[in-house]
Parts: sequence; C-alpha cells; structure tokens
Amino acid sequence: MQDDMENGVLNIKADPATLHVKGAAGSTDLYRQTVKDVLSAAATYAYLYFGQNPEASKLSVTADIQEDTPAPASMNVGEDKPAGPALTIEITRPSFPISADGKPDAYSAQTIGMILDNVDTSRMTMATWLQNAIKGQSQSSAQ
Repeated sequence: MQDDMENGVLNIKADPATLHVKGAAGSTDLYRQTVKDVLSAAATYAYLYFGQNPEASKLSVTADIQEDTPAPASMNVGEDKPAGPALTIEITRPSFPISADGKPDAYSAQTIGMILDNVDTSRMTMATWLQNAIKGQSQSSAQ
C-alpha cells in the first residue's frame, strides 16, 4: 500500500495468486476474495485517515490487481500503455463520528465495518477483465 495523505489517495497493489492459495477442492474464488480484501483494507485505511484528518471529505482508492493470465501479445504500436487500475473506489466521509484512534479496539472494528457497509458502489469502477474474471468464477462455481 502507498498513501498520499495530503491528497487523500491510497494505492493498493495485490497479486491474488500470492494472497490466496487454491484449495484442495479446486480453484477458489481468487479475484472475488482479493476484491473483498482490497475493500477491507480501504475501509480500514479510511477509518484511520478520516480520524486523523477531520477536514477530509473523501478518500480515493485505486487497486492494481495483477491478472493471473498473461495479456495477449499485440503487434500494434502504442498499445502497451497501462490500462489503468483494476479497481477504483471513492469513499466519502461517513455521517457518523470517527475518533482519531491509535490503538484498535472493538469500537474501531465496528466503525470499519460500518464504513465498509457504506461504500457507495456507484462510485466504484472495475476493469472489464476483473469483472469478467469474477463473473467467470461465479458461473464455474455454480456448476
């Protein structure tokens, strides 16, 4: 994770293959779990960020999630530009109070959960390849 507290930006880099091991029963839902982990990390950081920056109104989060499969090679010049982050989230300051805690406790865990529950998914964007990977995993696990 890299943060820029002055500008209210958090960048998370995640490699699903190293975060989660495939289980004995077959392939686990690596991307879905990784997205959950990113959201959890973002909510935890938002709790700390809003607690320490009472004037802040939002936090922008980008997640660079590594694809498990290599991208197809292209012969076209100029197509090697990065496609952008796999996931972007904008977390607005919640209406409930957040204290400037330095030590986690039951209240901070409850507040982090409330922040996570209040993430506006309409302000979240997901790369097409990640959406397809999650949909593909959901369909294959339903069979």
